Amino acid sequence: MALAEKGVAFTGTVLNLRAGDQYDPEYRKLNPGAVVPTLVNGAEVIIESTVINEYIDEAFSGPALKPASPAERASMRGWTKQLDESLHGAVVILSFCIAFRNDFLPKTAEDMTSFYARMNNPEKEKFYREAIAMGMDHAGFIPAVQRYRKLLHDMEAALADRDWLAGRSFSLADIGIAPYLTRLEQLGLAGMWADKAHVAAWYERARQRPSYQTAVTDWLVAPAVAAMHEAGKAAWPRIRGILKS
Repeated sequence: MALAEKGVAFTGTVLNLRAGDQYDPEYRKLNPGAVVPTLVNGAEVIIESTVINEYIDEAFSGPALKPASPAERASMRGWTKQLDESLHGAVVILSFCIAFRNDFLPKTAEDMTSFYARMNNPEKEKFYREAIAMGMDHAGFIPAVQRYRKLLHDMEAALADRDWLAGRSFSLADIGIAPYLTRLEQLGLAGMWADKAHVAAWYERARQRPSYQTAVTDWLVAPAVAAMHEAGKAAWPRIRGILKS
C-alpha cells in the first residue's frame, strides 16, 4: 500500500508460508528470521513491515505518508508501534487457531517433522504444535480476541472527530492497521466492529483507495479466503461470547 500510495511500481513475489517457502535458504539470506515481507530496492534489503513503510516514505518521492505536525506524527507511530508489540502476534494466533491449523491437521507425522526441521525455531515450533492440537483452546486465544476488542474500541474513539487514525491525513497508521481488519473480515469476524460506526466508515474509506486494490485485493486467493471465512463462521459464536465477557 505504501508503494502504491507513493506511485512506485514494484514486482511482488508470493511465498506460500504454510508450505514453508519462507524457510528456503536463499530467502533466509535476505530475511534471517524467515518472515514476510522483505523489500529489495537495488542493493538495499529492508525487513519488518513498519520499518519498510517508513523507508518507503523517506526513500521515494510522492505524497507524504507521515503527518506534518509532530503531534500527529507521534500519534501515527503510536498506532504502528502496537502492530509490532502485540497486534501482529494476536492476529497470528486468531488466524492459526481458527483456520490455518486445518491445513496441517491432515498431514502425516513425517510431513510435520520435515516442516519443523526446516523451521529450525523451537519457539515457533512450540506454537504450531499447540495451535494445531488445541485450536481455540490455545492459551493465547482469549487474550488475542481481547486485544482486538481494545484496538477497535480505541479506533472508534480516535475516529470520532477525524477521517484517519493519526489526524487529518491518510498516513502509515492507516496503511499499517487496514490489513489487520481485512484479516478479521476474512475470518468472518467483521461483527467485531458491527457496533462501531466510525471504524466501519474508516475501513470503507481505506478500502476505496486505489492502493488497497493494488496491494491487498489483487493478491487475495479466493479459495483460501473462502476457507478462512467458513472456519471463522464456526468460531464466531465463541468469539462473540469472549467479546461480551
